Amino acid sequence: MQEASIVERGQDDDHFSLTDRSALGHLRREIRDDFDRVGADPSLVFECLVSVTEACTNALKHGQSDAESGDHDPQVTWTIEPESALFTVRDFSARRWSDRRKPIDLTQPAAGGYGIELMRKLMDEVSIEIDSEGTTVILTKRLPPT
Repeated sequence: MQEASIVERGQDDDHFSLTDRSALGHLRREIRDDFDRVGADPSLVFECLVSVTEACTNALKHGQSDAESGDHDPQVTWTIEPESALFTVRDFSARRWSDRRKPIDLTQPAAGGYGIELMRKLMDEVSIEIDSEGTTVILTKRLPPT
């Protein structure tokens, strides 16, 4: 059964701060709980959790604040409604996340670089905005009625 109310979340009332990788488990539990409130299909929830985790991992790996820009941990916010879910992952580093620049060499073990492609395959919309203050990834998933 889907609730009519919107679930809009993030730790500290307006965002969830990612201090390190250990925060990801807590983040996923909170998001999963919010999906349960609207009765979302478990397979769609899984796709969202994989995508959000990937965006957060990229923010932690590539988006740590530069010393001169201040001490800001990456942040996550989300809104889950019965018909859609919207996630925003923001970091505060001038370092650029990028699509894979080199061709894939199948003779060598993968060292990463597949996250953006994975998010694009799992989500309905992926927007990546890069500016002088950091990178913002916006992930959207439509949730058909169950």
